[in-house]
Amino acid sequence: MNKKTFIQIMDRFQNETLRENKLDKAMQEYDPDSRGLRYGRWSDLTMDILEEIFADKDNSWIPYWIYELDFGKKWKKGMCTDKNKKDIKLKTSSDLYDLLVMKHYEQYEPLFKNIKNEKQKIKSEVKSVVGVQSVGSSKGGSGKKKGTSRR
Repeated sequence: MNKKTFIQIMDRFQNETLRENKLDKAMQEYDPDSRGLRYGRWSDLTMDILEEIFADKDNSWIPYWIYELDFGKKWKKGMCTDKNKKDIKLKTSSDLYDLLVMKHYEQYEPLFKNIKNEKQKIKSEVKSVVGVQSVGSSKGGSGKKKGTSRR
């Protein structure tokens, strides 16, 4: 999911939550014993989808940002730090997206490095086995590769 789409979803999520809270407050004014109206299904579904996309089920950065930090409004310096004690800014949905993408990358970074190393190893092996060299580059010739022909 790209950043623009994520921000749009989080903006809509926040707007729906605000509307739900206003409705809940109106119901409580009308009937103080009212437990209010909650439409948790849409918010649960949205949360489940986002946590799955960003592999956030174990870390719970998304619900933390929404519920504890009130969509980033309660964020203050020093509230969230990384393992090096560096501050993690979580004031906006853009900040949250950056954190989620960074955490996702860190989780899979060793795999990415391994794939890159394997790809380079395979290229080297293929070159040594096939022996493909450009004939026309520095030795003169037609520019065709050895072992290939055109009919």
